[in-house]
Order: sequence, then structure tokens, then C-alpha cells
Amino acid sequence: MKKTQTSDKVTVCLPRLRDGKDADVLVGLNGVMYRIKRGAEVKVPAGVKEILDNAETEAELAERYAASRAERV
Repeated sequence: MKKTQTSDKVTVCLPRLRDGKDADVLVGLNGVMYRIKRGAEVKVPAGVKEILDNAETEAELAERYAASRAERV
């Protein structure tokens, strides 16, 4: 059984949503699912933070793409 060392963990705090529906965020890494509560500081493996960062970047790119498509119509 593998254990993650404490030094491999980083603290993340996901922002609460404006609509008040603060659904937990699920992230899978190497077959392990992590449930992250919004508005709370939690320690997660560095790989989970990387996934969250990549998801944020992709969401921003998708938003920009959608806006550019709307301008063409």
C-alpha cells in the first residue's frame, strides 16, 4: 500500500459559488478520488492541484472561444 508523504501535499482553497450551491469538487488522480469542499482550505497531493489548475485554464480558454464564436454570428 502506497502512502503519500506530507511533503507531497499542498493547500488549496476553492472559491465558493455565487449562487450558493457550493457543490464539492471531485478530482481523480491515479485511481483515487478526492472530494474537495469549496470555501475550505484542504491539503491535497500536488497532482490534484495541478489538475485543478489545468481545469481552470481550460475553462478560461473555452470561455474565450465561445465569446469569439458569438461575435462571428
